[in-house]
Amino acid sequence: MDKKEIVVLLFSSAVIGALFSAAITAFAQWRERVARQKELLLKVSVELSKTYIDRITSLSKTLAPVPEFSVLPLMHNMVQEIFECGSVSVENKQKMKDLANMFNEAVNPE
Repeated sequence: MDKKEIVVLLFSSAVIGALFSAAITAFAQWRERVARQKELLLKVSVELSKTYIDRITSLSKTLAPVPEFSVLPLMHNMVQEIFECGSVSVENKQKMKDLANMFNEAVNPE
């Protein structure tokens, strides 16, 4: 092997290594963005659930404390739909109305 072949081999090895490293870095950054999005969706869902339950329980002192976990799946689905589609499905709107009616009946029994 002469010097030109060695230089070409070294240069091509460096290029291949750099490309592979860039691909791995891009994949890791994408996975990090996905994880942060999921974390943000869950965080917002928990905060909305807490706020909703706090408002409900502050309306009536006779209403027993309700855990936030009872509305968390619904809030999470709604926030996820807003994030992905920009709107909430009719099905989840109806579930929210039903939940509001249930709490309304508990706070204001007839």
